[in-house]
Amino acid sequence: MFASITNRIAALTPLVVALFVMSGCAPEIVTTEYEDDAMGLHFGDGYLATMFGSTLVDIWAGGQIVGDPVVVTGEVPMVITAAFHDAGANMIMGLKDYQFTLEPSAPLVTFTRTGPFSGTLTRVAPGYTLLLVGLHNTERQLEDFGPFPMPVTVK
Repeated sequence: MFASITNRIAALTPLVVALFVMSGCAPEIVTTEYEDDAMGLHFGDGYLATMFGSTLVDIWAGGQIVGDPVVVTGEVPMVITAAFHDAGANMIMGLKDYQFTLEPSAPLVTFTRTGPFSGTLTRVAPGYTLLLVGLHNTERQLEDFGPFPMPVTVK
């Protein structure tokens, strides 16, 4: 009896495999509209080149900060602009659904947005704080890059 069952299974196996292949039951890779759009944006290996007044700071994927220390002084707001680049220093265009985010970890400074990739930083009190910097997708309401902590001295 065991041999009979084994022979039947052996005979039916090619038929079952053929049915799966012909019916299209092979795994299908499905991408969402966002994944198609996000390809090539380099959120995993790029960096946010950010000007704090005249000080350039690059905030890399993974949180590495490269550049001079940022010091906020005086009563005049510091102008901030940002642009996202790939690892080869090519500016990434087409970020219409994104905006630069900057949130102080302590109320020593205030950030006022003036555009999607610009704003001003105003001194409130002296001390040391972190700025959480990233890119926010305004359509999906998610952070796709960061936020990454960046140290700032307020004088």
